[in-house]
Amino acid sequence: MTLIMIDSALNSIEELKKFLNSSQKFEFRREKKKEAYLWMEETLVKFRYLQSGKKGKGIVKRYIEKVTGYSRAQITRLIAQYRKTGYVKESPYKRHRFNRRYFPGDILLLAKTDELHDYPNGAALKKILSRMAMIYREQKYENISQISVGHIYNLRGTVSYQQVAKRFIKTKPSVVNIGERRKPEPNGVPGYIRVDTMHQGDKEDEKGVYHINTVDEVTQFEFAGAIERISEYYITPLLAKLIESYPFKIIEFLPRQWA
Repeated sequence: MTLIMIDSALNSIEELKKFLNSSQKFEFRREKKKEAYLWMEETLVKFRYLQSGKKGKGIVKRYIEKVTGYSRAQITRLIAQYRKTGYVKESPYKRHRFNRRYFPGDILLLAKTDELHDYPNGAALKKILSRMAMIYREQKYENISQISVGHIYNLRGTVSYQQVAKRFIKTKPSVVNIGERRKPEPNGVPGYIRVDTMHQGDKEDEKGVYHINTVDEVTQFEFAGAIERISEYYITPLLAKLIESYPFKIIEFLPRQWA
């Protein structure tokens, strides 16, 4: 990809200053950092950045900032690299890696010990490892005995561990069903009442009543009543009377759809 930028007419700091103050439009297109960095390096050389005064350096930085669209902080960092090395290059990415503490042999020993003791909890396994190293003086346990309880669970999830301890099954959390709707099972015990409502219907301008019918699922005891409207004000006292009518304790009400 070639940079589309005609700046051959700009050969001095003064010309750069005029360019920055003008409304002249320009196009600068790139696909790779390498391309932009090369142009920036050539610009710093062309305008003798290192030999310029403070004012001249500021103009060059503004010029680079305007053309590339890079932030002032990024340009300052790249110029510092140029000052130190004479080049503007993309720094290779270095992934941070922690020093490895436990090796394949340690994980193998952990898995074998875990399997031998029928996969105890992490704290118990940690104690077993410590006893093997400190009491029984098994040198091969010295490193793995330093492991934390939390990291035991981490290593149990690794492929190298599970290739050895194939019978290990990760503990599954118990599932608590909150707000699950399902049909109750009375199992022959009375007290599960099915409730049904039915509107009698209106006659001309006269509103009809609502019939409330209750039936026990087991004994089939049935009590019914009628109210003017379906609201808490009317239905609460009626239900209280219907409940009192049953000769046994009411355990639960069943909606109509579970009839």
